[in-house]
Amino acid sequence: MDHWIVALYAAGIGAAGSLAYASALYFGFVFAEDIMKRLWPSSNNSERTGESILRLLWFILIGGAVAFIFQLPESVLAPIQAFIIGTTWPTVVSQVLTGRQSGTSIPNQIDELIVRR
Repeated sequence: MDHWIVALYAAGIGAAGSLAYASALYFGFVFAEDIMKRLWPSSNNSERTGESILRLLWFILIGGAVAFIFQLPESVLAPIQAFIIGTTWPTVVSQVLTGRQSGTSIPNQIDELIVRR
């Protein structure tokens, strides 16, 4: 039961990391024009604005979900790890998927990620 509570805290921290990254993109502190166009396409149409807000919420929720998944096996909260995973989840997910296509098993990928910490 404690693992779930800790993982929920990690999800909140991961979501905050995703929000921080999206904010840095929005305010121009991080230059990634392609990501910004996908996350928040420019348009004066109110429907597009609503769609952009949904995209942003989806981005934040996925960041929290990825941090939740990474925290589940741990019994002690790793807030910095959760924040970084929430911030960098697109890269983490793409690396996992690329490794999967190359034939590396998921347990080996997890072992590699743990060793990198």
